[in-house]
Amino acid sequence: MKNVKIVKIVIVTMLVCLAIQILEVKAMMIFNSTGIEKITSESLKVTESGTYYIWLWGRGGTSVTIKIDEAELKNKNFGSGNIFSWGKVGQLELSAEKAYEFKMASTQKDDVAWFVLTSDENFNPQRIHELMSIYPERPSPLPDLRYREMRHTYSSFPFPEYDSLEDWKDRKNDIRRKILVSAGLWPMPEPCPLNVKVVETLDRDGYTVEKMYMETWPGYYFPCSLYRPKDKSGSLPGIINPHGHWAEGRMAEAVQKRCANFALQGYIALSYNMVGYIDNNQLDHRFRSDELYLWSVSVGGLQLWNSIRALDFITSLPEVDNSRIACTGCSGGGSQTFLVTAVDDRIKVTAPVCMVSSHFQGGCICENAPSLRLDTYNVEIAATAAPIPQILVGATGDWTDLTPEVEYPEVLSIYKMMGIGNKLTYYYQDAGHNYNQNSREAVYKWFGKWLLNENDESKFREVETPFETIETLRTFDKKHKRPDSAPDQNSLLKSITSHFKNTLDAIWPRGIESLKEYREIMLPALGDVLNVKVPDTVNAKLMPNRGSAHVKRENFMAARYILTRPGEKDQVPAIVYKPRSNSKTANLIVYPQGKAGLVDMNSGKPSVMVESLIEKGQTVVGIDTFLTGDHHSPLKDTVREKYCTYFSTFNVEDEALRIQDIVTAAIYLQGKYDSVNIIGLDEAGLWCFMARAFLDNIDNTVVDVMEFDTNAESAWVEKLNIPGILRVGGFDTAVACIVPDKIFIHNTGSGFDTERMIKLYGISGVDDKLNIRKIKVADSEILAILSE
Repeated sequence: MKNVKIVKIVIVTMLVCLAIQILEVKAMMIFNSTGIEKITSESLKVTESGTYYIWLWGRGGTSVTIKIDEAELKNKNFGSGNIFSWGKVGQLELSAEKAYEFKMASTQKDDVAWFVLTSDENFNPQRIHELMSIYPERPSPLPDLRYREMRHTYSSFPFPEYDSLEDWKDRKNDIRRKILVSAGLWPMPEPCPLNVKVVETLDRDGYTVEKMYMETWPGYYFPCSLYRPKDKSGSLPGIINPHGHWAEGRMAEAVQKRCANFALQGYIALSYNMVGYIDNNQLDHRFRSDELYLWSVSVGGLQLWNSIRALDFITSLPEVDNSRIACTGCSGGGSQTFLVTAVDDRIKVTAPVCMVSSHFQGGCICENAPSLRLDTYNVEIAATAAPIPQILVGATGDWTDLTPEVEYPEVLSIYKMMGIGNKLTYYYQDAGHNYNQNSREAVYKWFGKWLLNENDESKFREVETPFETIETLRTFDKKHKRPDSAPDQNSLLKSITSHFKNTLDAIWPRGIESLKEYREIMLPALGDVLNVKVPDTVNAKLMPNRGSAHVKRENFMAARYILTRPGEKDQVPAIVYKPRSNSKTANLIVYPQGKAGLVDMNSGKPSVMVESLIEKGQTVVGIDTFLTGDHHSPLKDTVREKYCTYFSTFNVEDEALRIQDIVTAAIYLQGKYDSVNIIGLDEAGLWCFMARAFLDNIDNTVVDVMEFDTNAESAWVEKLNIPGILRVGGFDTAVACIVPDKIFIHNTGSGFDTERMIKLYGISGVDDKLNIRKIKVADSEILAILSE
């Protein structure tokens, strides 16, 4: 920890449970274990000359000797046992002009957690500490599993239990929306004309191959191969065929053979390349940036859109029977198969190959769009195919090795719940990762049963077909150039981002009815991006200190709690200041450094704002949101290890977890008090703003928005780097969910755009409920607002 400056100081760090707000105090310096190591290896310097009183927070029975140059001080008593307590070691005259050699010796390394130098002889750290920490007797970090457990593509995921078919149907709808939100396709963008162009047709024995392209986004030219049977007429079934991660893309032998055989069996089959493969190279396969992710622009989202547009194309063909549409692909193509099946009802039969696994979710960026698997996984996504017929193809030599024992029975449980167990089957063989002939023939037979009404499996043996070279099948080549209007990668990605903005603008509310519709569409999407879940109830565990449940002071009592949501892994430390009189109003005050911001460091009393609210007979609550305050130990920094490659695919971002904690605390208070106010200070104002969108019946909301520039993507990356947050409307959507309730927004500066917010409150006829100030208002004005 860096030395803390004097006089007007700010000790604001998520690593320090003794963090404080800006106050006029005497000279003081606070060091945790890391700080002690630093001054030991370097030197101790004070910023003002004078008499300093030295305090330590140490373990009972510990013997500590401190040497500052030639002066030697020893602790007298820390008590006994493993309980930590404060002890005043002594005092020294120190000069700001000098660097002092510092040494500390104790019984063992972790015996001392805090070292404090103060020029205030009346300073009492015990009175302060007991109002700041739920662990005033030990230096343990909060055992919050959210930073201890990391979900990743190699995690083993259990299949959820569903009590009823209705529960499953609700969950299926949630999963569909979550996939679309992750892909940037919620609400669904307006599709542009496909402008299909066939550049050449290859004539083969029994079928033709049309080399073609379509325009899936304006200026994005998507190359494909369309296989048609020669001797079949009438209404035919259609199949889209995404491919896996082999270098040849749609030109790979396994793709060619299955598409040619599908055509010979009487299907129209479309194969298409992944982004960045062969002639689909307007974009790199691994493009990404934090700024793009804010808008849910990702390679995974674009590939899902391409699959949806492939369905648009094949279902537009007059000879295709739209009641008989299928999809199949292997590996990464298997991922595309179950994802597009989950979101598009036009698919009537599906076959994901070598990809539906409980212990591997995909290894490529195109399979791991941000937020895609925050609370789901491939097996549950595959189950959303029900009630359509589905075959799961697995093998002993890859991550589908448990298909017969795990994945198939899990998906089957959903089919059986619907009374259609016969519509799910699996094929399993002793082989490596593949879409080999055995696998293909298993799929031919299953598709033939459901799409051709043919149960004679002998008719679905694969026949030999010509193998085309990459150059033969390539759509864009020397003869056939991509249109000159095709933009480069940067221009195309900007265009897609702009398209997403326009999609959001098109549904922006312009009246009361459209406001209701907007909320119905976008509040769930905002919840998906932030992974916020509003609990029905919140549990509160009282944390006594030395046998006492409350800290008792002259005009209030304070109690320490850990708040938890039933069935969840999070823990929210809270301190509740209760006036001596009966209180019906609670104020949730959130600081970026946690509940310690409610304490006056100089006096050991609550801050002026807290004292004033207590005097008015109101309860005040402070919390440590995720990775602040008691989430850390002074002995060791708590670090959330973000070691997995696609962290944001599987794990909720820190800021979003803080928003959840605010929602959790507010729901707890609403169960105890008649009225609840929320006050977000400094950066915590941004978190409270977002949290407020999910909460009803909040009396007053006061948020500091820190002159946040809502139109600068760099500002979002710095403060609220949450994938998808701009695609779902950011603060504008939050306000759309808050109106017509009162909200006071201050410190907007010139960057925080409030134009839409003002119009929303205007069309709702409640202009007086919205108060906006460009400047940061004083605590006295916040108190006045809470007293209205």
